[in-house]
Amino acid sequence: MTFYFIRTRQEPTFSQPAHSDWGATLSQQANSFPCDEWKSLPNRFFRLIEEATRPRQPDRWDMTQIVNELRRLREALRNPNQVQSAEMLAEEIASRGFSVGYRWDRVMLEAVGNYPFDFRIQGSESSREIRAKIVWVYAGDDAIKKVRRWIPEACSKIDSIFRKVGWSPKFTNSSLRLEVEATIGVAMAARSLDDCVTAIEEVSATMSGL
Repeated sequence: MTFYFIRTRQEPTFSQPAHSDWGATLSQQANSFPCDEWKSLPNRFFRLIEEATRPRQPDRWDMTQIVNELRRLREALRNPNQVQSAEMLAEEIASRGFSVGYRWDRVMLEAVGNYPFDFRIQGSESSREIRAKIVWVYAGDDAIKKVRRWIPEACSKIDSIFRKVGWSPKFTNSSLRLEVEATIGVAMAARSLDDCVTAIEEVSATMSGL
């Protein structure tokens, strides 16, 4: 709560983290303090506060987790071109590339795009790679014949977009369902972060056209 006051200059109210709107309050505050150097930093900072103030003490982050996250955020702010954390890079790509915003899945540690289709980006520290997964299912809004024609065209375009910047895509599709999984190594993603973001934007636009 000291972090909350330092950042917002607002005096916390009694038992504020126990209020039902605490999560929404933190999200609003994150949006009020944009960061040009590392766009996802405000979300991560206020999520740290949320994780450290959970009602049940066993659910809260301990001091080691808090300090480690603060150090990572400081390094991202000071040296954004040197970030090597797969998880941080994944969220940063989502933060910049998901035009409709995203929510953070604290269990899976992945960013989920708020699209009509399911779009997720996750960083794996063990395999040192970033994974993007898209699942689109026909909702019955257009003629089936048109959808069946568009899916192969979309696959070809998405494949080209991803491969152009170093992602390795794989496709699983039927006449009414399309699933794309693409991976890229952390080192390559860090070197070409802007290109990765552009690819995510272009793929999102292609999927939105289905």
